[in-house]
Amino acid sequence: MPELFILQSFVLFFWLFETLILKGCMYFMNIGNLPYMELLAYTGYKFVALCFVVIADGVFGTMGSYVALVLFGGLFAWFFHSTINRSISSNALGNILKEVSMNK
Repeated sequence: MPELFILQSFVLFFWLFETLILKGCMYFMNIGNLPYMELLAYTGYKFVALCFVVIADGVFGTMGSYVALVLFGGLFAWFFHSTINRSISSNALGNILKEVSMNK
């Protein structure tokens, strides 16, 4: 049981750290200003894909888990890219509309 707690703490730390790095990269590249908690939610969807990989490993064995990892990893990458793109473009449009309305 203590090993599971250590593993959970390790994964939680790296999940928060990954989101912090992503937020910093977006800030320095001036891509968008998404809230940290929103990025945390988006990056948390990778655990859903990992659940399917574990199920595939139990049902189909190691080769099935590799196929599921490639499939669901690609689907997660597509989802994350399209969601961040949509969030950034809607956020940028909202900022432009706010600036235009303030200049009137």
